[in-house]
Amino acid sequence: MPEQASRRPEFTPQRHTLDVMTHLLTVAVGGHYLIDRVALSALVSSLPGLQRVALDSIPPPRVLVWDAGAGDTAGLPRLPPETALLLLVTVDDYSNLPSGVAGLFLKDETPEALGIAIRQVARGEQYLSNQVVLPAIHAPLGASFQHRLCVTLQAMNTSSSSRTRLAILGTLSDLHRQPIAYDLNCLRSLVADLAPDLLCAEITREAWEGGDFSSATVEVREALAPVGAATDIVIVPVASTPRQYIDFAPSEQWRRDLVLAFDRLLQWGQRQANRPEAVNGLLFGAFCHTVCALTEMMWKPEDRATWEIQNKAMADNILQAVQRDPGRRVLVAVQCQRLHRLMPLLRTDINWLEIVNYWEL
Repeated sequence: MPEQASRRPEFTPQRHTLDVMTHLLTVAVGGHYLIDRVALSALVSSLPGLQRVALDSIPPPRVLVWDAGAGDTAGLPRLPPETALLLLVTVDDYSNLPSGVAGLFLKDETPEALGIAIRQVARGEQYLSNQVVLPAIHAPLGASFQHRLCVTLQAMNTSSSSRTRLAILGTLSDLHRQPIAYDLNCLRSLVADLAPDLLCAEITREAWEGGDFSSATVEVREALAPVGAATDIVIVPVASTPRQYIDFAPSEQWRRDLVLAFDRLLQWGQRQANRPEAVNGLLFGAFCHTVCALTEMMWKPEDRATWEIQNKAMADNILQAVQRDPGRRVLVAVQCQRLHRLMPLLRTDINWLEIVNYWEL
């Protein structure tokens, strides 16, 4: 499929001053049997980041989850174009599908998988449970179930590709607390709106699993971790050590003075960039790369080697994470000083990995 040129969206700071808890995805539920609707309502209400609403609410719900029961979709209402349809099915009741289905979710899957399916169809994508697809693959040639699946796949425009889309989002450490457009509220809302399947964060696995955020960056403590707790985004710790960029300091005083001057220059550039799309753009990227290169020249050779090893280990951790769970949308949130180090390490010849801008994720 040919690639289409995408236009970088204009970022609106006012939109991103809301708390992350206001970014709930609205979901309506329905089905033939009352007991199924009650159980489904309770399940959807228990999933993080989702808000159950009535089908006739204004604005319309983003997703309608419909329990097809024994293949019964006769009572399915006409949906507004803003609402995606996710059908809960069994393999046996797959024979009578309505038009406009965005996803087929097998009832044997977990509640967590339902949350992923809801978010996927809400983004305008399609969802098919593996257990729905596999029986058709092994069905005898010409079987009606296999034919029905092929027709459905064509109608849903579903690709069998498991290619992973990965974007890197540069962050600004303590500067996120300053009065700039790209503040902590903006970062929280931006990640919540992107709703990646996996969010790779700059914290070690030991610290993350132990709940120890004492050495974590402010972005992880006050933005990424709260978003992960409020949604079904899976956070993956990818740092190999807790040592940060600012922890590398030369021994000679004149070198420390130069590093301090370069740090002030970098912060000036970050304030001028101001907005997330500018911080992650080409112009600021070249500026940041130049200032960081000058800073790293002041370090001891062993510190420069340690920094290189640290970034290589982080890139390996990211690639291992996406390889374990292919076909997902992955956002890597790291401080901007790492961007020019990680990007070449992640731009490999792996055909299942596609690197995109964060606004294309």
